[in-house]
Amino acid sequence: MFNEELTLVLHGGYDQVWRHWNQGNVPPLLDSCPMDEPEQQQQMLRCIHIGLLCVQDDPELRPRMADVVLMLNSHSMTLVVPTEPVFTATSERPRVLAPESSINEASVSNMEPR
Repeated sequence: MFNEELTLVLHGGYDQVWRHWNQGNVPPLLDSCPMDEPEQQQQMLRCIHIGLLCVQDDPELRPRMADVVLMLNSHSMTLVVPTEPVFTATSERPRVLAPESSINEASVSNMEPR
């Protein structure tokens, strides 16, 4: 069960994670995680929080990798509240559809001296 949920999150399931986080209902995300101590649960919540910061819609709000490493290693660092991730199903932004592709032909000319 844990592997299925992990696969979902790794393949774009952060929409579900965001929904739980935004509703303040994160424990269901941790139900299948093998955690014996509250400290492990806190570490997992922190990782989810940092992950949500990394997928925010506005690239300017996303942390740099150096900041992510610092956040993961410093448990005393206060994390900012994440904004809605990019590409969530609940997003109210209009989606821009890509135009249909076309195949273009090209010719190659070999240049030779006279």
